[in-house]
Amino acid sequence: MNLIPGVKAQTDTTVKGQMSGQSSGRVRSATAELYRQLGSLALDPTAVYKVRDASIDREDVHISLTEGTLAFTREVDGRITGMLFEGEGEVLIVPPDYTERHSLSMFTGVAVLNERFSLGYFRFADDSVVSGLKPALRPPEEAREFIDKHAALAVSLSEADSLRTFIGLTYARKSSPTQYAGEFLYARLAGERFGNFEVSYDPMLTEQISVRHIAYTPHGRYYDLWMSFPMQSARRQPGAAATSAVARTIEITDYNIKMDVRPPTELSGTATLTLHNLQSGPRAVIFELSRYLKLSQVELESTEGPPVSLDFLQNEALEGSQLARRGNDTVTVVFPQPLVSGETVRLKFTYGGSVMSEAGGGLLYVGARGTWYPNRGPSMSNFDMEFRHPAEWKLLATGDRVAAATKGGMEESRFVSQHPIPLAGFNLGKYVNTPVSSSATKLEVYSSRGVEADFARPRPPVVSPLPTRDASRSQMPGIIVSPPTPDPSQKAAAVGKQAAEMIDFLAPRIGAFPFASLALTQLPGPNSQGWPGLVFLSSYVFLDRAARERSRFGDVEMYDLVFDHLMTEHEVAHQWWGDNIFWDSYRDQWLMEALSNYCALLKLERNDPAMFRKILDQYRKDLLQRPPSGDERPYKDAGPVRLGLRLNSSKFAGAYDPVVYGRGTWLLHMLREMLKDADAKNMGKKSAAESAPDALFFAVLKDLQKRFAGKKVSTQDFLASFEKVIPSGSAFEGRQSLDWFFSGWINGSAIPVLELAEVRVRPSAGRTIATGFILQKEAPELLVTSVPIYAVATNGEQVLVGRVFADGERTEFKLAVPSGTKRLLLDPQMTVLRQP
Repeated sequence: MNLIPGVKAQTDTTVKGQMSGQSSGRVRSATAELYRQLGSLALDPTAVYKVRDASIDREDVHISLTEGTLAFTREVDGRITGMLFEGEGEVLIVPPDYTERHSLSMFTGVAVLNERFSLGYFRFADDSVVSGLKPALRPPEEAREFIDKHAALAVSLSEADSLRTFIGLTYARKSSPTQYAGEFLYARLAGERFGNFEVSYDPMLTEQISVRHIAYTPHGRYYDLWMSFPMQSARRQPGAAATSAVARTIEITDYNIKMDVRPPTELSGTATLTLHNLQSGPRAVIFELSRYLKLSQVELESTEGPPVSLDFLQNEALEGSQLARRGNDTVTVVFPQPLVSGETVRLKFTYGGSVMSEAGGGLLYVGARGTWYPNRGPSMSNFDMEFRHPAEWKLLATGDRVAAATKGGMEESRFVSQHPIPLAGFNLGKYVNTPVSSSATKLEVYSSRGVEADFARPRPPVVSPLPTRDASRSQMPGIIVSPPTPDPSQKAAAVGKQAAEMIDFLAPRIGAFPFASLALTQLPGPNSQGWPGLVFLSSYVFLDRAARERSRFGDVEMYDLVFDHLMTEHEVAHQWWGDNIFWDSYRDQWLMEALSNYCALLKLERNDPAMFRKILDQYRKDLLQRPPSGDERPYKDAGPVRLGLRLNSSKFAGAYDPVVYGRGTWLLHMLREMLKDADAKNMGKKSAAESAPDALFFAVLKDLQKRFAGKKVSTQDFLASFEKVIPSGSAFEGRQSLDWFFSGWINGSAIPVLELAEVRVRPSAGRTIATGFILQKEAPELLVTSVPIYAVATNGEQVLVGRVFADGERTEFKLAVPSGTKRLLLDPQMTVLRQP
């Protein structure tokens, strides 16, 4: 039976598994044949036309074909899915907000994309593009010359959009009264000023409109996203955070995973997923899966009979293509018919391959988050996982270990999550187990007796003088002693103690530890990673400063501080921020990193306030520093925290860390200080606010943990929790709203210069009044900043007299101050992210 009507299966061709170099034995299906045709699509010499004054409009995307020649691609399954245009064209897209205008301007120098183009390649899967152009089409003069000139280019460009076109062709047309997945439009344009760039309108995505550009720099290739935003009809939806009707079609509620792990590299088994469909129409569904894991079968389970084998597309389905050679981290499953809204199905994936890497020293590295099992991105799901592996290796995984047994030299274990979690992972190594005493949870540390093979570089030997009382012998050569091999297990107890202290610090403040236990495992390399109930900690954390390769880091002192005092605490904090609750979209990812980082800093502040201050200062310096790419602008200009991974671009290589971690941490610090000052003022300064100065701040964090446990949280949800506790007397313009903070600070990138001007202190009606102005420079005109003002008393003490909202470039203020005040200080403790 052909799954795709109108396309005949070719039963005489086998598909070779490109990753293994061996034949998969699978017959090329109708699905693979259709996909192959869409990815090597030629122009149709019988469908070449002159075109004049035509247009293609999709929501915010307006494309004009003023005059030129176009050729449609050959029909596939009776449908035209592409065309190539040469001539005079123009594209107009107006970004809907300041953030996207700023982003576009950073790359192009303009805030509105109004660009002429001379060449364009278009992909689509519905008939409206062709029907809309027909009135403007005329017979060509030199059709053959046009085809010969552009034939090779058209075929090469068709591969990039073949999967999206395939999805569109298989999607049920009448699933939605408005948009459906077939109505996408991708355009690759050769611009007059900006070179080649891509425009897309795609209802399947949460942000349906985007413009992209591939940039090549001395630092590598970057996929710059010039702008990305929801289409206008989605923006008008009340209460909807710009989400289209088909952007989130499927939820995975449960995973049942059974894996056979064969160190050092092999992993094989099955993953059964329970899918709940939210929107009628999808037939081809994309999942993430590592390119190094070869999928052999996908089955649709049934309660009424045997499972049904489904067709799928993975690398081996693309014989001879560039994608097959380089690999891809997705697999597309094709159902016999479109899914129906409210329908629940179970899919069983069978796969295996070399997805693990051996680092040496008894350490393995499993790979990136989530790609070892089929998934559709992080989502709150239940996990039930079984593993089988050689008993000499220790395996740790997310969830509670509910069963364990050893048979014939193989250990079998089962891990079950207590409640829905966003991700699941496991780690494997020849570990030494170090139990740690913790008052809040069961805590264990798993470390090796060695480090990864590429850790130890040749180091100079140490010359030890011979022990002697004879002065004459002290001139003899000493004994050459080689430095000892680092042994991470010796520091395991100390690392575990740090983690236990972090749990004991956070639990009473923001809520109980969210999982029944926590395992810390050693991970090769300088980076760490957190999973629910499981933390991968860098080998560097397990070593003393003398044993680290400190020369590889720029600022040795800061990196020592990170490895010794912050990294463990940061990853433990992720158990609350990122594992118990998760970010809603890439624009909210900064929240989880900033909250985890700031919680780690709060623990450090309790023991070492000076070091806490020093780190915040360093974050500010990093934001004001220029990137090594040679761009004249500092990292702060890369964009707001809500751009997430878009911050790493050809203009700002490596901007993600200073903006998301640095600025994100500062934003939390500013909110905390605002609440602390408001609470102190509300409580009369010398009262309960002094004994618990952060009561409001931690109350907000605890509320978030309680309300969003097992759910996703957005930046708007986060700010709404803060708005609930702002005292009415401390609200901007009398409204308990943080819109000003969202638009100016979270959705902005400025680090202003703040100054006092024309300050006067004089008695008035039995009180002492201070007046003056706050000047806000090097900032957008609409930036609003809450600025603390202190009075210097006669005894030299600095007293908080109030906060002033600096609104724009020049803001007048009037404050009551203590008698005898001679001068005022603007934010003397540097609690606002500003230039010193």
